[in-house]
Amino acid sequence: MRHKQSLLALTAIVSAALLAWGCSNSTDITSPSSSNDQLDFPVPEMQQTEADINQQISDMNAQFAKAARWETISSPTTITSPGFYRVSEDFSATGDAIVIQADRVFLQIDGRTITGPGDKEGRGIVVDGANDVFIKGGNFDHFGIGVVMINSSHVAVFGVHINGSDEFADPANGVAPQIGIMSLNSHDDLIFGNHIRLVNLGIFIRGDGSYNDIIYRNFVIGGDRGLLAVCYNPDGSGDPAAGHNDLIFRNFLDRFGLGVQFKAMAHDNRFIANIVRYFNAPWEDLNGTNQFSYNRTHQLGAPTMANLKLHFNGIEDLGPNFVYEGWIIVNGNPVSTGRFTVDGSGNQSQTDFPVLAANLMDATKFVLTIEPNPDPDPGPSMTHYLAGNFSGSNASLTVSDPAALGSDFSSAAGEYILNTPSTASDNSDYAQGIWWLDPMAGPGPTLNLPTLPAGWMYEGWVVGPSGPVTTGKFTSVSGADGDGAGPTSGPDGFPPFPGQDFINPPMNLIGDAAVITIEPDADNSPAPFTLKPLVDGNIEDVGIGVLQGMGNNAGSFPTGTAMR
Repeated sequence: MRHKQSLLALTAIVSAALLAWGCSNSTDITSPSSSNDQLDFPVPEMQQTEADINQQISDMNAQFAKAARWETISSPTTITSPGFYRVSEDFSATGDAIVIQADRVFLQIDGRTITGPGDKEGRGIVVDGANDVFIKGGNFDHFGIGVVMINSSHVAVFGVHINGSDEFADPANGVAPQIGIMSLNSHDDLIFGNHIRLVNLGIFIRGDGSYNDIIYRNFVIGGDRGLLAVCYNPDGSGDPAAGHNDLIFRNFLDRFGLGVQFKAMAHDNRFIANIVRYFNAPWEDLNGTNQFSYNRTHQLGAPTMANLKLHFNGIEDLGPNFVYEGWIIVNGNPVSTGRFTVDGSGNQSQTDFPVLAANLMDATKFVLTIEPNPDPDPGPSMTHYLAGNFSGSNASLTVSDPAALGSDFSSAAGEYILNTPSTASDNSDYAQGIWWLDPMAGPGPTLNLPTLPAGWMYEGWVVGPSGPVTTGKFTSVSGADGDGAGPTSGPDGFPPFPGQDFINPPMNLIGDAAVITIEPDADNSPAPFTLKPLVDGNIEDVGIGVLQGMGNNAGSFPTGTAMR
């Protein structure tokens, strides 16, 4: 009864407007004919409700056809006055195409096509705080949202064709979806006979202010990246309440992960006599009060997959708390290709990864990251290790790619001295300290190293018979490193440069190796990481404060190949 009253109100508003604005003849509004017959299976308990809906739609068609005077639209427009409006020619929009901010607006798009900017930007029609609005027909191509009603009521949208681009979306990680029709805190609306194709979210109902809507005989068909055909969510303001008391009836929903999803506070909606062809599940009801009856469902085979083969040289075992994860970049957004580990011999746990074929075909780049295990964040970490652009079927992966460390480190150079500034009064223990500084330059820095991107830090080491010992982590060649003169230093001060004194307990460094590594941040291990741009294999006793050089070791850095 509530939905019948809503339609009666719509019809009464149309009648009053037509009496005020005059009459003429126009084409009738009809439901889509293609595939319509398959929706017409019997639902005995809904016969009267459906008859009421169809009668009211017929009445609105007849009354809408009598409009006499039309304002024409041929470019992006904001409507601020009541009246009858007609799109007279095709046009494009770089943002919103038509914004309606007035009550009692009748908009006829006929067979015209309005084209959006692409890249999930722009909105075809925005009904903004308006009531008693009627939108008929037309094509909307490549908008972020085809039609959206915001804080509005008694809006009818029928016979509209919305065509998306089947683009990648990951809302949980900030990659926005492409949406067909959205209602944001709008109520008593009729969404009827629309064709929505190749979007991520078909019909999106948001907020507690969305209620008493009828979603009837729409054809919502996804591609390979369809997420939800119909979705009921909160409005994003922090209020968890969601849409309620809607009727979703006789819709054809095809090629989405879920046919419909009701979030926890979406309640008392009726999902009746819909055809749902889905990949993962026909519906998900997180509330429990929503009604499902007479629906016909069919699980589809998984979207077409393709194989991505990964091969790496020189990457190390990360230990139990970290893993490698691959990402392809699709339309500027990262898409995970899966995680893997490497054993102590460098063997990968997996080399072949099934990836959605459409994503792999559109991928422009591959990036390898280091991720915590377990990982609370489904997106990529800041520690980008190897990357490369696809050229045909292959991508050559290096640390030098701008999406990785951004340098090949071939120009890295450095020198160090032996000295123990934390025991300033005793020069005899100079071989127990190492510092990357030039005492004759002020003192000044001796390391020539590129600035690292987020997710990485430099670390100094001395490596002797007992194994590697850190001298501290740093991001700048000038300034103290993370542990100053170190936990084994003496009582006196120390210079603002990377280095360490080994006084207590004493450790003589002559004959050890000096190493600078590049470490993941967060670090996977207390041991040195694979990336060692500078190495001196033998610390010599050349005296206190005398510079010793380090060799460039960037030629040993790992590489890889991604093949699709």
